[in-house]
Amino acid sequence: MGQQRDSSSFRGADEDPRVRRTRRALQQALAELAEERADVTMSAVAQRAGLSRQVLHTHYASLGELASEVLVRRMVEGTGHDVPSDVRSAVPALVEAVRSEGLAPFLQFIRDDRAVFIALRTIAHRQSAAVLAQVFAGRFLDSDPTPEQREAALFAAGGMTTVVERWLVDEDAPCAARQAENLERYARAVLTVVTDQR
Repeated sequence: MGQQRDSSSFRGADEDPRVRRTRRALQQALAELAEERADVTMSAVAQRAGLSRQVLHTHYASLGELASEVLVRRMVEGTGHDVPSDVRSAVPALVEAVRSEGLAPFLQFIRDDRAVFIALRTIAHRQSAAVLAQVFAGRFLDSDPTPEQREAALFAAGGMTTVVERWLVDEDAPCAARQAENLERYARAVLTVVTDQR
């Protein structure tokens, strides 16, 4: 039997530079294909990157895993922040950016990049929903939330994720700033109910 690899999405900075270059080539290929068409396959990604499918599968267990990493990178870059060399740090960096700068700039970025965002989100549905839920929940949690507050924030974040997905495809949707105000109001209402029941 061959050596088993860690199939976790986010590899660290301790990677060989050749591995990082290969992974970035695969990420770039998927991003380009997602901009061009909705039906992206592993073969198409490998071909666009100039690599074999075997090389792609060496680095990513699935197209969803690759799409999730690309999506997180794009969202961090969209907030105007550098993507940490250890991509595992990208989600907390994204949460912190949204916490400090608010939802409106984040929503505006994904609205502007919505064709790619929707394509990547479709490929990596479960992973991207979890990332969005972390971002939204992180926006509303204090540094030391109670278990009830954490659950309420995650509950609100799940709803916010659904609202944002609908908002992205609605041509008559409100601007990002207005949508951010709506989401903030919804989440605060949920958290207020939980806090008041204590």
